[in-house]
Amino acid sequence: MSDLAPALNKNGQVLGAKGRRSRERIVAETVALLAEGPVTDLNMALIVRRAGITPAAYYLYFDDVGEAVLAALEAPTQEFIDLGALAARPWPPGQVYDCALTFVNAYFAVWKRHMAVLRARNVLADAADRRFEAIRAKASTTIVAALTEKLAARPPGGHDAETSPRMMTNILLTAIERSAIVMALDLHGRSVEAEETSRALARLLELALETAKPSTAPLN
Repeated sequence: MSDLAPALNKNGQVLGAKGRRSRERIVAETVALLAEGPVTDLNMALIVRRAGITPAAYYLYFDDVGEAVLAALEAPTQEFIDLGALAARPWPPGQVYDCALTFVNAYFAVWKRHMAVLRARNVLADAADRRFEAIRAKASTTIVAALTEKLAARPPGGHDAETSPRMMTNILLTAIERSAIVMALDLHGRSVEAEETSRALARLLELALETAKPSTAPLN
């Protein structure tokens, strides 16, 4: 169980070693089931059967299936928060591309490690479940703050006044996340394509962080 998980069960009892193992087994089987089918097919009966526990034991730790999925999201959410520190490091001139590539590859790696539960998170967030909307937003908070600060610090030019740094960050992160999902699926073992995708996204970040210059090209 991660440090973010509660130390008490639903009866207010402190979790001992056995209780922690039971809770961890429920979370592990939830993740395993999400890897086998959509979150819409997930239910408590399936989790209980796979975990080898009783429904009563399940309800000692979680009120519903959503809570088990939220528990499974603790680790990847913290990994994304930690990525904010990577994005916040100085990206010196001449090294922006390399720094951006390191960030993109790290972002892809989180998605690859936690593909099933992150896809479930997005499905439930898109269905307006506020718990999953909140945890999705929490995962991106530090990254958005770091990249927005970088974009805001660049010298102004061109059409910068027409687009806020935060909007630029949101657009770039949307592209990175969507690409991460496609690459994590890896339907045909497309490692070369994944590398090219990472490089393209790093180049987009590099271009976004460079000083924009007014266009001198004719409109027609």
